[in-house]
Amino acid sequence: MKEIVIKPVEVHIKIPRGRTLSLKIQSRTEKNEIIKEKVDEMYITFKKSEYSKKILFQKRLDNNTIKFNETDFYYRFVIESTDTENLDYTTYHFDVDIKRGNNRDTLVYGSLEVTEKITSQEDRGVK
Repeated sequence: MKEIVIKPVEVHIKIPRGRTLSLKIQSRTEKNEIIKEKVDEMYITFKKSEYSKKILFQKRLDNNTIKFNETDFYYRFVIESTDTENLDYTTYHFDVDIKRGNNRDTLVYGSLEVTEKITSQEDRGVK
């Protein structure tokens, strides 16, 4: 197996509490080349801090909450409304952990900021 060097990417995601957000990521080398082979494992884990033991929510390739598209080589996942509806308005941390063969890497890491909703039910005329 050819050695692949991954350059982790840092991102910041903002989402209103209780909303849904569809995201996609692509595995690339440090030379920005798309890695077309599907990884063996992928976990996207969200926690209150980098040091927290408690997982707030997690997406996984093995349970189909992360899906790989063999045409465009993107991994897609959804932060569901239920993932954030009970979280405090603050910033959380996450990473995308992958395993390819015997190698484990961090593909993406960063923060998830849960914000207040702007449009309320009253704004939409819902009683």
